[in-house]
Amino acid sequence: AESDSEESGSESESSESETDNTDINVKNVIKYMQEVVNMREVVTDIHNNPRLLGKLRKACENAKKVLSMNDSTFVVIDSFYTDAKSKQYDLRVQLTRQTFEKLCEDEFRRCFIPVDKALADAKIKPSAVNDVVLVGGSTRIPKIQQMLRDKFGDKLRFNINPDEAVSYGAAVQAAILTGVKDAKTESIVLLDVIPLSLGIEVGGRLTEKLITRATRIPVKKVETFTTGSDMQTTVRIKVLEGERKLSKDNNVLATFDLVGITPKPRGETQIEITYEIDANSILKVSAVEKLDGGNGKTKEITVVDNKGRLSQKEIDDAVAQAEKFKDEDDAVEAKFNAQETLQRYISSWKAHIDKEETANKFQTEDVEKIKTMLKDAETWLEEHLDVSAEEYNTKLEEVRKGLEPYQQAAPMTNPGSMPGMPAGFDPAQFQQMMAQMTPEQLSELKKQAGLPEDMNTEDMMEALKGMNTKPPTVEEPEDELDE
Repeated sequence: AESDSEESGSESESSESETDNTDINVKNVIKYMQEVVNMREVVTDIHNNPRLLGKLRKACENAKKVLSMNDSTFVVIDSFYTDAKSKQYDLRVQLTRQTFEKLCEDEFRRCFIPVDKALADAKIKPSAVNDVVLVGGSTRIPKIQQMLRDKFGDKLRFNINPDEAVSYGAAVQAAILTGVKDAKTESIVLLDVIPLSLGIEVGGRLTEKLITRATRIPVKKVETFTTGSDMQTTVRIKVLEGERKLSKDNNVLATFDLVGITPKPRGETQIEITYEIDANSILKVSAVEKLDGGNGKTKEITVVDNKGRLSQKEIDDAVAQAEKFKDEDDAVEAKFNAQETLQRYISSWKAHIDKEETANKFQTEDVEKIKTMLKDAETWLEEHLDVSAEEYNTKLEEVRKGLEPYQQAAPMTNPGSMPGMPAGFDPAQFQQMMAQMTPEQLSELKKQAGLPEDMNTEDMMEALKGMNTKPPTVEEPEDELDE
């Protein structure tokens, strides 16, 4: 389906693997014919006779084609079955278009699953589509054409031979990709989309999507992540394909290690991950350590389109599974994110209080109180590795309240991760959002970030600048990394 836009092409793609099967639309017709034969006094076992089933399938296919132009036809097969006296009979059964449509009603409805999926992925309504191109012999069936008219209106295009469309499109694509110069292809813009989201494992368990499903190719996406352990020297990059939230539920395309990065405290080393897909659907993944001098470690890997990738049926199953378990995955993601937020808040405070300039602002007993409070919170976290998101959030609120008096005396520029802060965050864009916030919303934002209630907007922006990098779990072989 081609949408109304200046650039014609594929807004999204979807398919139902079984609808391309030659006999999928006649399997119920075959069962119907078998039932007709069984009503007669025959001894021939049609069900276990491949030769007879082949003849019946071919006859039903021919009947399907005839019914695209006529209201009725006959399914005829010479010497098809034998009675108890070994007398052979021909099969001759009348099949009307109305009976055929009733027998194949479920198959016709299933044809619209990928249609609805493609519209949803492209985020357009049927009314926004101006042309529906019919491809494949089954689109000649009057019932399918009528169902398409009911959905899209009078937008069906019959000026393309449905049997030639796929071959013609493949020839055009081959010509463009190989650089063939021809007047017929000069004005054609070839667009394609990725069938499943591509991402990276973060926190050793979650999937952070870099390129979402149905994104047009070629495409390039860059995200910055940080390490999750102190003095970490190796980062493991796990390239994932799929729609689920947990990395274990997605397809692993590749895994590689970035070795020899500069050892620094957790969250300070920045790793720039780049996903790039070219017009041939070849994925290149690179990981670069970001240093001021620009001499950080780097590594790249290439994933060929057909190496380790899922089949069309597996892609359809992956999308269906993601929809089926969406609520469950959202709950698990919320739990892990809450756990990570608490962990990072504790780690940020530990690094903050260890600084000499911070410790000098407090009495010795206050420093000990802060360290004890952080140690207790860390111990609680170690003993509660599998509780609900609500329990982690409650514990975070408890720690924040306990540290609030000290936060006002010695505010941090980066008091832990802020929930919902995206990778590649731009503080300038966020400043515009802040200008539209109500006082209550600003107060809640300061509370979540661990900032003093009386902090003004300018100081608040300065504090937020340290939170613009989302550290995913790129996972270290021995030490699990942070999100």
